[in-house]
Amino acid sequence: MQKTENKSEKLSSFRKDFPYLCVMSVLVSFGGWIGENISRYFGSRTMDSRFHLLPFLSPYGLLVLLLYAALRDPDRIAFFGRPVFKKINRKTKLLSNLLCLLVITAAGFFGELLVGTFWEKAFGVVLWDYTNHSYCFTRYTCLMTTILYGVGGYLFFRLLFFPLFRQIKKLPRKTAKILGYSLGVLILIDTAIMGIHIAVFGKAPIYWSVRLR
Repeated sequence: MQKTENKSEKLSSFRKDFPYLCVMSVLVSFGGWIGENISRYFGSRTMDSRFHLLPFLSPYGLLVLLLYAALRDPDRIAFFGRPVFKKINRKTKLLSNLLCLLVITAAGFFGELLVGTFWEKAFGVVLWDYTNHSYCFTRYTCLMTTILYGVGGYLFFRLLFFPLFRQIKKLPRKTAKILGYSLGVLILIDTAIMGIHIAVFGKAPIYWSVRLR
């Protein structure tokens, strides 16, 4: 009975936080777009639309929702409401953070692998290619990007997510719903347009591209 009540409370908490999580997802989607363009700048001195009309990349935002729902707290990791460690002490906090790092790293690795492979197998389109990097596992994943995504994602979740989330929760709930839901829907529509473009024309859309010195 107690376990059922705890699960119900956690589900209710997630629903209560959902509008604010949507705002957070929008911000992270924008951060992902910025991050990929910074990476492209240092790699090839170019910046582009990243296959989207809007400066947002939905996979980053959706990953935030999934990680929050799945992990909640790096110090007390719980998989979808089920705590991994019954006791909270220095040792379990350390192990919890290590497990959190490994889960986020795995999410980045398999996310890139599955998304890249899907578009190639379904439509014959190669969205990115890491074969010029060292230690590749297929063209869609490599050691360097896996480490960067894993460590970067963990540090964001550990150091920035909750302070930023507390600031977002200061927004009136109605404002959070308007911002999170409206922008979230537009971002998903933009991603759907990308998918339709790939399916129809056999290539990802590049709406603009700039080469910098």
